[in-house]
Amino acid sequence: VTLTGSIKNCYSLATLYGSGFSSYVGGFAGKMEGTATVSNSYYAGSMSDGCYGFNSGGIVGWRNSTESSLKSCYGTVSSGCQYGSSLSNFNQGYTTKTKDEIARI
Repeated sequence: VTLTGSIKNCYSLATLYGSGFSSYVGGFAGKMEGTATVSNSYYAGSMSDGCYGFNSGGIVGWRNSTESSLKSCYGTVSSGCQYGSSLSNFNQGYTTKTKDEIARI
């Protein structure tokens, strides 16, 4: 799924599956384009085999625009799984937390 709009105040508990560098796997969207935004949302699911490479993340797998953004997002997947693009601000707005920390938000 490619997100071109916005997602607000949501959460995902999904278990993510994928393989290889072309999977584009994310808890909310595989890709973000244009001015897409995810805000005040969290991911507390799991990735079946850990990180899938450069195109996977708890919130989104790939951002291809500097105009797209994550704002006040949290997840149980480490930020190392979130580097799904060459954008220098890819992880901006995303913080890794434990499930207990997320439950207290």
